[in-house]
Amino acid sequence: MAIEDFLTVAAPTNELIETDAVIVGAGPVGLFQVFELGLLEIKCHVIDSLRNVGGQCVELYPTKPIYDIPAVPVCTSYELTENLLKQNHHFQPVFHLGEEVTEVKKLEDGTFHVETSLGSQFHCKVVIIAAGVGSFQPRPLRVKGIEKFEGTQLHYSCKDPSVFEGKMSSSLAAATLRSTGHSTSLAKPKALCSCIGATASVLKPHQWPK
Repeated sequence: MAIEDFLTVAAPTNELIETDAVIVGAGPVGLFQVFELGLLEIKCHVIDSLRNVGGQCVELYPTKPIYDIPAVPVCTSYELTENLLKQNHHFQPVFHLGEEVTEVKKLEDGTFHVETSLGSQFHCKVVIIAAGVGSFQPRPLRVKGIEKFEGTQLHYSCKDPSVFEGKMSSSLAAATLRSTGHSTSLAKPKALCSCIGATASVLKPHQWPK
């Protein structure tokens, strides 16, 4: 079974959603919070600006090994997310993906009103912020017509290293690409062309920093 088999994703609605809790962020912390609330029989809805669950670790490095999860010697970001969803599935959380929280208002009775960028509205008793570094989105290049290359020649993250095997890659964030290529065994591209501002330098694999 895949991650999607353990997800209940709600369609945008104009109707007010009544729930016990709203969790902002569907990364590992937000997903584990679903479990903790479920043990207390607290129902929740989870909102994330990304269109997938798993947060930054799935968005940037889904296949990279993770070694710092208690009682789990090693797992990938994808495996961690899948296991968290399996653990939570019994509690029936509802996910609202591709939506940003635009307003959180505390009402006179101590409850909260929450709104999102797609117009979803929630009335809840508690709001839990598990947003990590915040709304995690790439900063697209401001070049006319560049969007037609997204997903083929232009990538804002490295989800599948095999895509770059045998190819020359360039990066506007050289430190990120070098680190990713070295520490996650990035599929041996022909060379790395790192560019910062107007300066460019080509590094062969044997020249990568140790």
